[in-house]
Amino acid sequence: MKPANLNLVNIRQGETATVPWDDRRVTFIFVSGNEICTDHTHSGKMIILDKIKIGDILLAAWTGQWTTDIFQLDIKWLKRTEQYKYHRKQIREEAKKQAEH
Repeated sequence: MKPANLNLVNIRQGETATVPWDDRRVTFIFVSGNEICTDHTHSGKMIILDKIKIGDILLAAWTGQWTTDIFQLDIKWLKRTEQYKYHRKQIREEAKKQAEH
């Protein structure tokens, strides 16, 4: 099964900027090939963003007062956020420290 061929019904699209994706109350649902994984933690979401590739699907479940909405997230947009850039900077700095020892 290729994620790109999934039929996403009743999934909200084009609203990535409105989803508080880094909030613990928002869960990522990551679909890649025949693998599906979820995470609601900051570190888990960063790991998902690190490993996601073109053709994969990233959804977010966000529970409101009355319903839980599912959003398809724009991966390119997320990777341009300050939160993700800061995460990547930390990884580079940690790798540099390890290389020095």
